[in-house]
Amino acid sequence: MQQHYILKIGVIFIILAQPLLAQNDIIEHHRQADSAQIAAYRDLNIPLLIIETEDHTFPTADVVWNSSHTAVTLTNHTKVPGRLIMLLKEDTIYDSKEYLKDESGITLKLRGNSSAAEQDKPGYKIKLQKKADLLLREDGKNFKDKEWALVKENVLKFKEGFCINELIGMPWTPQYRYVNVILNNYVLGHYMLIETVKQGSHRVNISKEGYCIEYDAYFWNEDVTVPSIFGYAYSFKYPDSEDLLPWQLDYVTQSINQTEIAYSQPNSCAQYIDVNNFAKWLLGHDILGNGDGSGSNIYLNKYDTTSTAKWFCGPLWDFDGIEQTPNQFSSDHSIIWFKTMFNLPQDTFIHAYIKEWERIEPVIFDSAIARINRYATSEEAEDLNKSRLLNQYNNYGNPWPDTVSVQQDAARITKWLTNRHVWLKDTISQIAAKYSSEQMPTTIYNPKYENIPKAYYSILGFPVHHPSQGVTIVCEDNKIKKVVTTK
Repeated sequence: MQQHYILKIGVIFIILAQPLLAQNDIIEHHRQADSAQIAAYRDLNIPLLIIETEDHTFPTADVVWNSSHTAVTLTNHTKVPGRLIMLLKEDTIYDSKEYLKDESGITLKLRGNSSAAEQDKPGYKIKLQKKADLLLREDGKNFKDKEWALVKENVLKFKEGFCINELIGMPWTPQYRYVNVILNNYVLGHYMLIETVKQGSHRVNISKEGYCIEYDAYFWNEDVTVPSIFGYAYSFKYPDSEDLLPWQLDYVTQSINQTEIAYSQPNSCAQYIDVNNFAKWLLGHDILGNGDGSGSNIYLNKYDTTSTAKWFCGPLWDFDGIEQTPNQFSSDHSIIWFKTMFNLPQDTFIHAYIKEWERIEPVIFDSAIARINRYATSEEAEDLNKSRLLNQYNNYGNPWPDTVSVQQDAARITKWLTNRHVWLKDTISQIAAKYSSEQMPTTIYNPKYENIPKAYYSILGFPVHHPSQGVTIVCEDNKIKKVVTTK
């Protein structure tokens, strides 16, 4: 294992790099497609993506951990050119053609952070050389884009998450469809082909003078970041860091500094953020019970640089950690600005949170449950069940763990949302009662974090026994501070 020393915003992080030999991993875990398998896939009403890269080269990257071994991501990506063909039944519904830079074909690279360590079934970024709507919508000319992603299909959790994202009223909900993937003649199985988070009138709707940034737990793996007073840093989704001008970096740095200071001052944050939108974002994760607050993919967007433009969140993204916090709020309450605003008495934010809850509570749970169960009875759901069974034995006869049926997934989601409705209704009603009587709590409300005399957390929010090399977060007497240790 190699050690890499990376200087980020004045702190030295020791990064442990381990080569990710993607080609060997694919060959080890997946069998080659035969004509019978291809025929079985083509019999389904789910598109089959056949990707062939030049010389059958697989994209690779290095897996890197931080020094405390609490965060893992990828670096040193390779990007390989190739061709993508999409089949449905007997028809070829899309063909990128052979790779010719800026004219045809695709490039393929690995994507993801902690999920990228799942070397048997990693995610991928697809970049088309010519814009197209890979979801093949009727008004597809409005949705043409070069950037798409393949994300591992995860027991309908993305369907559940994006359903809540839409019903709660976030500005944009990424669209997707289920697909089966064969890469260089190896059967990878079922994925979601999905729109990526990027600037655009039909994605994150900000102007070309706007910004899309991410509060990034993996900032130490980025070249250009804006430091946060809360311990992480912000990386750039738009503009790309390579295109960022010095004055733009200065503008975002100043704007973020003002915004973060305002979080802790009662009724001040509304000058800088869309409070209702932030409340929706947190409430969405509370409904979903996200247990991975550090990995929530917190995107902040600003339409332009005019004085009326405010930061807004969204979309909700990355749902691997949902349904994990029964009888308590989501772990996103541990994100310091939400924790601060949520516990300021009589603050604009808590008022917006309660108001949003009262708006959606009568309908959102029944609507989400109905959507999920309606999908479970659809023809596509039956084909997804068949697809899962076909993929079950791609691991050289060893079944993958995700071979439950769509109907079982729907039953699990229904149970979660039903129980979640009861708990949130009772808990938020208590908060609203305290709010109306001007007795809002000033300590941390989430029971998981109450009455802690002194505690240490890694930069990803995991409890640790003592400060380690790098950055440690110290919580004492309801105050948070950052400690930097170099030895």
